[in-house]
Amino acid sequence: MISVLYVDDEPSLLEIGKLFLERNGQFTVDTISSAPAALTLLHTKNYDAIISDFQMPDMDGIEFLKQVRTSGNTIPFILFTGRGREEVVIQALNEGADFYLQKGGDPMPQFTELAHQIRQAVQQRRAEISIMDHERREADIISFLPDATFAIDTNGVVIAWNTAAEKMTGVRASEILGKGNYEYTLPFYHERRPALIDLVLHDDPAVEAKYPLLKKDGRTLVAEATIPFLYNGRGATIWFTATPLFNIHGTITGAIESVRDITGRKRAEMELSRKHEELEAAYNQLITQEIALKQQMNDIIASQAALRESEERFRAIFNATFQFISLIKPDGTVIEVNQTAMDFTGETPDQTIGKPFWEVRGWRGNDKSVLELKHAIVRAAGGEFVRYEVVLQGKGGTRGFFDFSIKPVFDRDGAVILLIPEAHNITGQKTIENSLRTSQIMLEEAMDLALMANWEFDDRTDMFTFNDRFFALYGTTAEREGGYQMPMDVYFREFVHPADRDRITVAVKRAREMSDPQNVSELEHRIIRRDGEIRHIVVRVQRITDNDNHVMKIHGVNQDITGRKVPDGERIIR
Repeated sequence: MISVLYVDDEPSLLEIGKLFLERNGQFTVDTISSAPAALTLLHTKNYDAIISDFQMPDMDGIEFLKQVRTSGNTIPFILFTGRGREEVVIQALNEGADFYLQKGGDPMPQFTELAHQIRQAVQQRRAEISIMDHERREADIISFLPDATFAIDTNGVVIAWNTAAEKMTGVRASEILGKGNYEYTLPFYHERRPALIDLVLHDDPAVEAKYPLLKKDGRTLVAEATIPFLYNGRGATIWFTATPLFNIHGTITGAIESVRDITGRKRAEMELSRKHEELEAAYNQLITQEIALKQQMNDIIASQAALRESEERFRAIFNATFQFISLIKPDGTVIEVNQTAMDFTGETPDQTIGKPFWEVRGWRGNDKSVLELKHAIVRAAGGEFVRYEVVLQGKGGTRGFFDFSIKPVFDRDGAVILLIPEAHNITGQKTIENSLRTSQIMLEEAMDLALMANWEFDDRTDMFTFNDRFFALYGTTAEREGGYQMPMDVYFREFVHPADRDRITVAVKRAREMSDPQNVSELEHRIIRRDGEIRHIVVRVQRITDNDNHVMKIHGVNQDITGRKVPDGERIIR
């Protein structure tokens, strides 16, 4: 069913148009007799398309169209009028009208053509929105990958550069996206030259010779090299893999390359090799000794076998490290899953996609893990980054220990939960985890001592997300305030001193308009705690922007500095 807003100053035409369009049950039509009234209605109700007359009092159809487009609304707009001048048609199309249809003649074919134009415009707009959602989801997944990843088109222009690539090279995505002329090789080689990703698009023996450890798997290329320029000159041994990108017609549109730092693994292999050689030398020396040392030699041989077995176990565990990606709706329905996950569960996509995750092998019968993941999905859908550990059972009764990273990916219909688990044997990690846990406690204690609390603001929804430390700073709790999220106007009304509100509003506007997303701004103002006490805080904020420098979120830290402003022992009470 397509909803339509029909605007015309002639009531009889509105009545006829509504009857014709609604007679087949494909449309629902609201009618209104003036453009200003229609603009007001559009603020309260959404439609799939607008039909408008041209010549109307107060505001004509062209001016109505301008107002709709100026507001950022891309709704399909059809000018349906008795005025047939060519300049009116040209102006309507230039201002963003989708179609133009002239009134007059037999109403049956005329309204049939109008219905056809509405369906065509709505279908085209929905297809455009679907494409944008798909591209946004792909960009979010690439950005979230743990390995440095970038992509180029067939002209060598950089079209993707994820967060891990920024950390590895020190080059931000905003500095390299859209650039060609081998710009992407400068951070790796300090020169403009073809690289592995170019070999995917163009065979070149000279370039291939630069990668002596190159392996090919169909169109996918894998190589390994040591590069001294990465990580501010510290250097690293890295593992490359590159493959083509195709469009829906099977035509190559570019290539994508993933880069993984394997320096630690190489060092471990060298150390194991060195130890192995030392043991071999010791063994060769021992076999020349007297029979009295035979038992000792046997003990050494046994030790050597145990070491070799330990080495093989280490390699098996290391090489079995894997990742799989699943997309799950907030209600728990699986909508996408990759081959690695299928290999683990032993189920086909038909047995998994479209079902609740707890019906997939590995979760079935594991009530505690299912409940934990449900809670984690709810938190992730609220904008939280969630990690937790769980043991799952795959095909053949195999069990896997997973460290889940959960992040929401927002599409047109709401949140889709992105899971990227990594399989870990954590036996040797507990010491590290305990150390990290101690560091976290120290950080939290430091923030408590400094009277600091952090928060996040979503610029698209005008909603703050606070934590328990933040509410403690304001003398209240999340339960008392109705949860961890709060609209901006409620926060200003309940906690910001009235005399500071206008000044803060100006500062927020200035922070949103800053050209440098890395800039951190700072502001001092007063707050009113729930017990009525007035305190002074300093607020430091930083913007999070997309590739077009549009503000997506704002991160901030509030610190209580009342002790600097008020003599010891005094409290300011409202």
